[in-house]
Amino acid sequence: MRKMRHILYSLLAASLMTACTQDEHTGCSLPEGRVPMVLNAGGLQVTATPDTRGIFDGDWSDVTQIAVTETSTDAGKMTYKVTPAADYSTAELAPEDEANTIWWNYNNEEKDITAWHPADKAIPQVGGSWTVTADQRDGIPADEDLLYASRQVTLQNPYLTFRHLLSKVVINIRQSDYLQNYSLTDVEVTMDNICLDGKFELGTYEELILNNDGGTGTTVHPHRCDQAASGCFATYEALVMPQSVTTMDSRNIIIQVDGVQYVWGISLQTMGNNSFDSGCQYTFNITVDAKGLEVSVAQSSAWTNGDDGEGSVALP
Repeated sequence: MRKMRHILYSLLAASLMTACTQDEHTGCSLPEGRVPMVLNAGGLQVTATPDTRGIFDGDWSDVTQIAVTETSTDAGKMTYKVTPAADYSTAELAPEDEANTIWWNYNNEEKDITAWHPADKAIPQVGGSWTVTADQRDGIPADEDLLYASRQVTLQNPYLTFRHLLSKVVINIRQSDYLQNYSLTDVEVTMDNICLDGKFELGTYEELILNNDGGTGTTVHPHRCDQAASGCFATYEALVMPQSVTTMDSRNIIIQVDGVQYVWGISLQTMGNNSFDSGCQYTFNITVDAKGLEVSVAQSSAWTNGDDGEGSVALP
């Protein structure tokens, strides 16, 4: 039934493209006076053969609902159902029911639309706040991975490009002779002095972003993925607040192997950038051996690419 409803919506929208071409609303009447708005969603980069899967990594397979509002008229929040395409690279967003529907009233109408996930949260806006859970060992918190899109759409071009507003960190522990003597339960990975509270603000191009609100950092426990990246002993991932990274912050990745602690400092010299940026993923590839840690920061293909660089640290 839902599939049939989507087909009918699409056919109706197509028929309306030639129904009226004049600029004024007058005479541009729609069948039965109005048509439900159906949106097309994209923007989440697709990873062809990912070694690991995290929440919303590159496609729409795990997103079921999106909140939608017409900001130009303050229409209130609507909840739209998500139907991914066959390859999950895009999705159709359709009304759940008549009470959760934004309507087209004229063929040539333009509407300012904002959409976001999680759908049960209030609309993200400048001055608002967001918080990420510190202990993510049970999994990346789906209700904290914020997806966002905002633009003017028309009946003929109802497309929204979504992006992540948080930063994501991936830590790959590479296979080594040293770790052959240990199991996954012998290894613990944490991130120290990481900020998890932030505020919504406008970025360089007037786009909505998240940024640390000046609060203090805390210890983050990343999630260990069920499947490690190729050639790795284990892969960990965590959502963090976008934040500046300086040599004075003492932000660290800490790896504990059977009670022995290895510490690597995240800094300007090793990241090649001065921040974890909104919508970027940063991948740290770490080799542990008896002499200490060797670390490189690699670009990601799942979210927007973060900066790269290299660094190393000796045993404490």
